[in-house]
Amino acid sequence: MGELAKFDTVAAGGLDVQERGTAQLANAFNSATIRHTRRWILHHPDDADLAGADLRRPRTTEIAVPDGDFARMGELLRRASRNGG
Repeated sequence: MGELAKFDTVAAGGLDVQERGTAQLANAFNSATIRHTRRWILHHPDDADLAGADLRRPRTTEIAVPDGDFARMGELLRRASRNGG
């Protein structure tokens, strides 16, 4: 894993990039928005391409912790992060 960026660098836009918009990039943003929405998706009527998207049912749980053991969950996440997954 690379070196962590300093907060001031990130806040000042030091890691921002600009790139030309593409249909592939728009689809990636739309897909991520749909996958990670909780209850509602609002879009402008001109964005008709979202109207036929396969939408999931609303989420009722943000995060599930096996047996309510947050320490164990943290260890599992750290282990997965170290192993690249």
